[in-house]
Amino acid sequence: MFRRSLQDALIQLGADQQAELIDQIKIIPKLTDEIKDWAHNIRIFGNWGAHPQKDLLKNVDMEKANEVKDFTDEFFNYVYVMPGKVAAARKIYEKSEKKSRP
Repeated sequence: MFRRSLQDALIQLGADQQAELIDQIKIIPKLTDEIKDWAHNIRIFGNWGAHPQKDLLKNVDMEKANEVKDFTDEFFNYVYVMPGKVAAARKIYEKSEKKSRP
């Protein structure tokens, strides 16, 4: 689920829908290297669930699951929430600047 939501977000950000997730992560310039690194961790975690013949999910504990969930939350905060907050703050600033001009 985390992997899929990451991939959908990357496509919304302009990644090629037909590309592999590994390449979709690489291509988005808006993401910092650190965010891309964590996105690869989500990709790998998702691969464990997608490929049961290499079932590494047996070794996942609550700490790892929460870590991936927390990063996914922060990824969406970085990609969707913060840009909206910055835009809203700019609007408020621009309005106050216009009012203060003679």
